[in-house]
Amino acid sequence: MSSTEMRIWLAHDCFRPASWVSFWLSVSVAMATPTHLGVTFLGLVILSAAVAIGVGEVPASLPLWSETARAHRWPLSGCIEANSELPHGMQWQVFRTLWPGVGFLVGLLVLEALAPSGLEEFLFRVSEAGLIIALTTLTVILFYAAGFLVADVFTGTLLTAWTAIPVFGWFVTFMPTWLAWMKPCVLVGLWTCFSGVFLCLRKLFPGGYSEPFESFMHREKPVTDSHKQDIFSSIGLLGILPSRSPWRKSVRIISIGVLLLAMVCWLLLTASPVPRYEILASIVYGAVAIPAACLLDGYRVVNGWDRIVKRRHSVHWWEMLTIPHRVSQATTALIGSGVIILWPPLVVSLTSYGSAGAGNALRATGCLTINMLFTTIVCVVFQGFRVRNETVFALSLATWLGGTLVTTDVLLRWF
Repeated sequence: MSSTEMRIWLAHDCFRPASWVSFWLSVSVAMATPTHLGVTFLGLVILSAAVAIGVGEVPASLPLWSETARAHRWPLSGCIEANSELPHGMQWQVFRTLWPGVGFLVGLLVLEALAPSGLEEFLFRVSEAGLIIALTTLTVILFYAAGFLVADVFTGTLLTAWTAIPVFGWFVTFMPTWLAWMKPCVLVGLWTCFSGVFLCLRKLFPGGYSEPFESFMHREKPVTDSHKQDIFSSIGLLGILPSRSPWRKSVRIISIGVLLLAMVCWLLLTASPVPRYEILASIVYGAVAIPAACLLDGYRVVNGWDRIVKRRHSVHWWEMLTIPHRVSQATTALIGSGVIILWPPLVVSLTSYGSAGAGNALRATGCLTINMLFTTIVCVVFQGFRVRNETVFALSLATWLGGTLVTTDVLLRWF
C-alpha cells in the first residue's frame, strides 16, 4: 500500500459520515466502564458493530477482487492507477479499520488521563479490542468473498459477532482462573464456529443469486432489461420486493423459532429481572432487520425504480404504499421484523396477566417498541432524503445500539 493511495483513501473517508460514526462509537466504548455498560461484554458488542460500520462498502470504482484499480480523489476529478499484491477493495477494507482502532485508542488515552488504571489493564484492553477488530474485519471479508449480497454480508457479520461474544461471556463465567490465558483462543474458536454455521446456511439454501458478485455495488444502474421490468410490474401491495436471498429467508425462519423458544423459557418459566429477551431481540433486530432496511437487501436497482416515478410535491397515499422506493422498502423491513419480535412478549403479557412473566413481557414490549420507533424514524427520514445507504446503516445501527444500551441499563438498575 503506497502512501499516495493511503492519502487519497483518507481524504475520501474524512468526508464519509460512517467513518466518524465508527470513530465516536469506539471512543464511547473505550471510555465506558463495565458498570456504565451494565453488561461486561456489551462494550465488545458495540465495538464489533463500530468496525462493521467503519468498513462499510467499498466504492464501485474499486473492484473488490481486482489487483489493479483506478482510485479517484474525491471530490476532485483526479485519479491514480494503483497496483497491489492484495486485492484492492480488500485492502481498503483493512485500511478502514483505522477508524474504530484509532477511536478506541483515543478513548483509552483520555480515560487513562482522567482515571489511571495501570499499564497492565491498558495493554489488556488494547489487545482485547484489537482481537475484536481483527475478527470482525476478517468476517466481513469472508462473507464478501463467499458472494453474499451486501446486506447479507453485514447481517452475517453482526450475527456472528453478536452471538459469539455473549456465548463467550457466558462461557467465561464457568472458566477457572488458571485457564484465563485460554480466553482469546476460546473467543476465536467460538467466532469461527458461528461464522461457519452462518456460511453453511448458504449451502443449505442455494439459488436466488441471479447477479454476479462483482456487479452488486453499481447501485445507480437503471432498470433497462425486460427481466427487471417484469419483476417491477409484479410488485404487490406495500411495495414488497421478492427476496433474492434464500439465505436471509433461512435466517428469518431460524430467528422466529429462537424467539418462540425464548418466549417459553425466559418469559413464562423464569422470573429473572435480567432482560434476556430484550438482549436476544436486540441481536435479531439489529443484525437482521437494520441491514435489510438500510442497505435495501442488496437491491442495487432500487434507485432506478425510484427514478421511474418523477418526484412531485404531492404524492397519493396509495402510491406511497405501492411504489417500491427506498422509504417503503425500509419501512416494510423494519415494521415486519418488529412485529415478529414484539409478538411473543405481547402474547405472554396477555395470557399470563398478574404473574412475574407478564411483568417481564410488558417491560420487554415497551422498551423494544420505543427503541424500534426511534430507529425506524431515523432510517426512514434519511432514506427519504436519499442519503447513501451505508450512511443510513451507520446512523440507524448507532441509534439502535444507543437505545439498547439505555434500555438495558435502565432495566438492570430499576427492575
